[in-house]
Parts: sequence; C-alpha cells; structure tokens
Amino acid sequence: MKYVQGLHKYYKVPFFVAIDDDTGNVVVAIRGTLSLQDAITDLTAQCTQVECEGLPDGCFAHKGMVQAAKFVLQRLEETRAVADALLARNGYGLVITGKFYNLIFFLALKIHH
Repeated sequence: MKYVQGLHKYYKVPFFVAIDDDTGNVVVAIRGTLSLQDAITDLTAQCTQVECEGLPDGCFAHKGMVQAAKFVLQRLEETRAVADALLARNGYGLVITGKFYNLIFFLALKIHH
C-alpha cells in the first residue's frame, strides 16, 4: 500500500494507491457509496461543465463526481503517491478503478495530460 485516503466527507471519497507487482501496475482504487456523505455526493446530480485537455468544448458531467474527482486529483498531486510509485517501478502501468465512472474517466484524463 503506497497511500490511503480515509477521509470521509461530502465530495471527499476514500481511495488508496497500491503497487501490484503481480500485474506490473500502480492501482488507484476509489471506494463507492457506503455512507450518507457518499449518498449525498451521488445525489448531487446537477450537471457541471468539465474543462480538461483531451475533451472537446461543451462537455458536462455529474457535479458530485467532478467535485470528488478534483479532490482525489488534488490529494494525488499533493502526496505524489502515483508519481513516486511510477518512478519507483519503471515500466509499470496505471489502473484507476472504482464505482464512480465519471470520476475515473476525469482522473484518467487529468493524470494522462
């Protein structure tokens, strides 16, 4: 286990970063709905515009998921958990998994660019 984010508040989803030597990947796993705070994140179903390199103009996504994705991305950047793990394991890939598909897609785009 490289990093664990156990904070559990609105739009701040728990996740962890691990190194899977069996598959040659660094894994970011985002936990799905379990608590009232998670349910409120899920229910924030307004659309918000998403601006990200690699996406065409005018893309919209689930507001709660976008806010959660921004939180995860901020924590990954602050801790350098993914960057350090990938540097430590030259040639490893990156797997992002979990329930929040919009969040995962947004994170993948942001990390890639």
